Amino acid sequence: MQPSRLQNNEIDRLSVLYDVDILDTPAESAFDAITQAISKLCDMPLSFVCLVDSERVWFKSASGIDGIDEIHRDIGFCPHTIMQQGIFEVKNASTDTRFSSSPLVVEAPHLQYYAGAPLITKDGYALGTLCVMDYQPRELGAKEKEQLQKLASTVTALIEAKRIKEIKRLSINHRLGDIVEISPHEIYLVDVDSEKINYANRTAQLNLGYSLNILKQLRWKNILSNAPTDLISKHLSTNRSFYSTPIEFQASQKRKDGSEYPVECILQASGLNNNEFLLISNNITQRKRSESRERTLMNNIAHMNRINATSALASGLAHELNQPLTAVTQYCDAALSIVEKNQGENEALLEPIQKAATQTIRAAEIVKRFRAFTEKRLPIRKLAHAEELLNETLLLINHDILQQKIKLDVNIEDNTPSFYADPVQIQQVLLNLITNSLQAMENKLNKHLIVDCACVTENTIEFTITDTGDGIDQVLLDDLIAPASSKKPNGTGLGLCVCKYIIESHNGKLWSDVSYTDGARMKFSIPLSK
Repeated sequence: MQPSRLQNNEIDRLSVLYDVDILDTPAESAFDAITQAISKLCDMPLSFVCLVDSERVWFKSASGIDGIDEIHRDIGFCPHTIMQQGIFEVKNASTDTRFSSSPLVVEAPHLQYYAGAPLITKDGYALGTLCVMDYQPRELGAKEKEQLQKLASTVTALIEAKRIKEIKRLSINHRLGDIVEISPHEIYLVDVDSEKINYANRTAQLNLGYSLNILKQLRWKNILSNAPTDLISKHLSTNRSFYSTPIEFQASQKRKDGSEYPVECILQASGLNNNEFLLISNNITQRKRSESRERTLMNNIAHMNRINATSALASGLAHELNQPLTAVTQYCDAALSIVEKNQGENEALLEPIQKAATQTIRAAEIVKRFRAFTEKRLPIRKLAHAEELLNETLLLINHDILQQKIKLDVNIEDNTPSFYADPVQIQQVLLNLITNSLQAMENKLNKHLIVDCACVTENTIEFTITDTGDGIDQVLLDDLIAPASSKKPNGTGLGLCVCKYIIESHNGKLWSDVSYTDGARMKFSIPLSK
């Protein structure tokens, strides 16, 4: 089944259709007479006056079939008819690829033939069709098509008359006029006692996806959620006129399809009588999005300020630590010289002093790496080596690995080639992913961290970090779209979002292996070449 495409003026077309206030109304003899007449003229068992709504085709009149008031728009013939000016004919639906799989064709009522004429208003909007159908393949003659077109014009005239009548009724009975109809706000006129909607303007009908007649069957509470209904009901019951005290509140408005959008509402007197009040809703989706973007931006700025301050502190700390570490190294060298000169004396001190010197040099190297890691710098792309990057990254968090007694396996494929990247940025990604794994395993008995690196294609290298923690929870997944956020007590705030950005800036890919269920397995791949 091939659904019809939408018209370019679909919103305006629906607006005109809702203006007529014909959807979901009872049967009328004038329309029934036309469907009966066209069935006889064309010798067809079925005929309909159809109105094409946003999601359905509704039958104002149906001849030859009972118990069906509407069908879904996607399976109907009529949505195709309103896309053109003249007669739309399907001679054999079973062999027509657009309709051969339609439930109307392959299931009851097993329709095979369709011919329809669009109901086009004077201002050029096709609201629906007058159509005939048969259970077997057919073809209309020229005379029959002419009759179908003429009677379609008659149906359109009836609809236009109802439209004019409805506009006059609104103007006279509610004194609302065209200004309310074209208002960008949703405007409802509500009965105080029954709470039912007596009127809803064009914007309200379009936004909610309901015709006016359906809205008239609903209470105002049915279309709002999260509204202070108890407070409003109490206010209406104790202050029936409420001319001087309109109520303002925010809520969520519910569409026909179940989706919701935020609104800012004003409930005030209608100015007509004390038995009705006006409910005015303003869609504030864009404003909420702007506020959210502004909050995110401010959070990111604050986060970057903290990062910059931390970087400055780390750089200064690293600088200060270098001096005592250098002094300790020199003292160790001097002690070694003394012990070596006096062979046979204090030989037991030789090994501890050598180990102290080695660890001091190692500590100085860690400080050096940490300083390079935190300082401000532009991305520098050069040939990087997987084994070197992994060793340096693990060196930064080796203390945590030992403290948690985590079993660590590092598997680097033999002869892994160098790849073109910014080494510090890739270390940032590795450090964040490994830190996430360590934190996920804090309360686990089985603590196993596996870091793999291999070439998966001739031009792609892939890193894999596997742990036995709790797995990827929704918080971490949300970090992919929530920049610089961390809900973990010891979180750095770097977040998977930044990792994803870094990898994608290298033309790579970052993802979670959902097939692994014993913890979490994060992967990222990078091209080997520029």
